[in-house]
Amino acid sequence: MKVLGLIFAGARGESLGLLTTKRASAGMPVAGKYRAIDFTLSNMIASNITRVGVLTQYNPRSLIDHLGSGKEWDLDRKHGGLMLLQPYMDIHSSYWYRGTADAIHQNMTFLRRSEEDYVLITSGDHIYNFNYSELFNYHFAKGSDITFMYKSLDESYKINEYGILQVDDDNRIYSFEEKPTVPVGNKASMGVYFLNKYLLMDMLYNTVP
Repeated sequence: MKVLGLIFAGARGESLGLLTTKRASAGMPVAGKYRAIDFTLSNMIASNITRVGVLTQYNPRSLIDHLGSGKEWDLDRKHGGLMLLQPYMDIHSSYWYRGTADAIHQNMTFLRRSEEDYVLITSGDHIYNFNYSELFNYHFAKGSDITFMYKSLDESYKINEYGILQVDDDNRIYSFEEKPTVPVGNKASMGVYFLNKYLLMDMLYNTVP
């Protein structure tokens, strides 16, 4: 099984205040020598993902300089490797990315040309270590169409600032609300989704104008 990695790295992250005035949140320095996106990239490499698209938009220069050719993650390769996916203007579109679905939709050619059959969608500003192979195995064991990663939050978190999902006894999602005024439950989406590439493309063709 081959998996294509997509990393959303175009957000400012307003809650970070001055830290992201001049850079995207994915490019925020961490522990002196790292950037936030380093963790997601390292997780992908540890999970044998060798083709990665990074979707950028807000103040990307610092992030682009940091990523370079992808050599630090062994992604400076002719087959696969690291691809920066930035919004552009053509005869059909003159929009910036209008959301996460639109960002992928504007880069449909990248998906079509990739040889991978599955897609892992992640955020570039979340800091954690995880081997996504566990997620892949769980996805196939459950026979799911789409698998989310979530975290159960305790009372120290502002739960209404997260996308909150509800699951049944078999861990299947039956409700999802983005930043609810009155949250039901404490299971927060981690912004990590795994699904078949062709299913993703079909959904975008049918829902994104």
